[in-house]
Amino acid sequence: MTKLFAILLFVFNLQTPQMPEENMVDGKSIKVTNASGGSFGLGTPDDLQKAFGKAQIVTVADEVLGGTSDYYRYKGLQVFFHDKKCELITVKSPFFRFMIGGQTFKVGDNIAKLKALFPLSFKSKRDNFIRLGIKDADAWVAFTYNVNGLVTSIEVANDNS
Repeated sequence: MTKLFAILLFVFNLQTPQMPEENMVDGKSIKVTNASGGSFGLGTPDDLQKAFGKAQIVTVADEVLGGTSDYYRYKGLQVFFHDKKCELITVKSPFFRFMIGGQTFKVGDNIAKLKALFPLSFKSKRDNFIRLGIKDADAWVAFTYNVNGLVTSIEVANDNS
């Protein structure tokens, strides 16, 4: 009887579609903007500097991806490129705004703002972050927040694991 139950449970799990645990967003709709009107949409290092001006650039050996990688730093924003491809953006200042599909988010926003827009991700929040998947990519957006429910950083990253 236990074997039959285990087999039925296994078959049922195969046939039951898994509900996503996070909302998915279009990567093409993601942009970082600043108060001066600059806008960067996950492009190249040249695109970044056209949008926000000259960055402080740090080049490092990349043991994971091989070769070298570049960190472009501004006050409150860091963008990581490998082979001129955007791999990670970290926003830590309200001076830079993060846009997804026309909705604007910034450091200091209350996470309640995310609840109506991204209910699956909000429900699955854990360890002080809310994660969104990016459609057709092995990448994600994460909103980190403090004990008061205020956003402390916003990241978009490729999953290179």
